[in-house]
Amino acid sequence: MYNYLFFSISSHGTQVPDLNEDERDYADEAFCPTDLAQKGDGWDPAHIITDDELNDLFLQLPSSVDLECVFDTCHSGDGLKVIDLWDQKPRFMPPPSLKAFKQIKDYMPRGMAESLKAKGIGVDHTLWSACRSDQTSADAKIGEEWHGTFTYYFCQNINKSQNKLFRSELLERVREDLVRGVFTQIPQLDTEATKKDASAGLSRGMVPTLA
Repeated sequence: MYNYLFFSISSHGTQVPDLNEDERDYADEAFCPTDLAQKGDGWDPAHIITDDELNDLFLQLPSSVDLECVFDTCHSGDGLKVIDLWDQKPRFMPPPSLKAFKQIKDYMPRGMAESLKAKGIGVDHTLWSACRSDQTSADAKIGEEWHGTFTYYFCQNINKSQNKLFRSELLERVREDLVRGVFTQIPQLDTEATKKDASAGLSRGMVPTLA
């Protein structure tokens, strides 16, 4: 039986009306998979991944399992004005129609990690976010390829250190790399204090080496 689970997603984020009405602002955070599709005025629920779905999935884990999540996405367009360089693109997908936008226009985004914490996930687990909830994370052309910038520097630093960095050190190095790359996003780490001063539960082979 495993005792550690690492979940990572690097994609565009979006906002959708809350269908089960568990949100005060009547909107859910959602990820945009490669088969994202529109249905009517909004996104097809069968082709997005919402925070409710992740919450239901994670709550099924045994209490003995240590969950570590990395979310490289954003769920707000508020920070888009700070990204206007040709080699940077925001990781946000607005609703596909004006009607869909009006359904969530007064929504105050929290970010996926904050949303899951509000639903009960995160108290005993580790949640990494590529940016603050009021920022946007970026796709960028690094070398000759496009990457989610947080995912790129996160993997680079884990591999260079052979996963010998404490989480707090890893966070600091990723932030420093983003500043050097002229990115404005500020990654966040939510976990217990004792876990910040411990290395991630990853082995070197679990993290891809990026060029």
